[in-house]
Amino acid sequence: MIDIPENLRDYFDYEAYGRDMRINEDGSFVKGGFFLPNGSQFIEYYHGREDIPAEHKVFAYPRLSIREQMAAYKEVIGRFPQAAERPNPEQGHSDR
Repeated sequence: MIDIPENLRDYFDYEAYGRDMRINEDGSFVKGGFFLPNGSQFIEYYHGREDIPAEHKVFAYPRLSIREQMAAYKEVIGRFPQAAERPNPEQGHSDR
């Protein structure tokens, strides 16, 4: 929030500064940092996963049965012939 010269950073009282910000600016400590209300309005664009457009989704859970999922894995592995050439190590009783 403020620029402190590097040679003074070890001497700056961060705790006192944070306490004053909390009191004077109505801030709050939250998980991962400090929340300081800035008076802007919160606008909710989405109400759930169903509202998010496909181009904005990062990950989608597959809706496949176990058999379909295993077939999909087999198909992906089949695209990499070097994986099929790799010998499987023999398992002894201690490896199980």
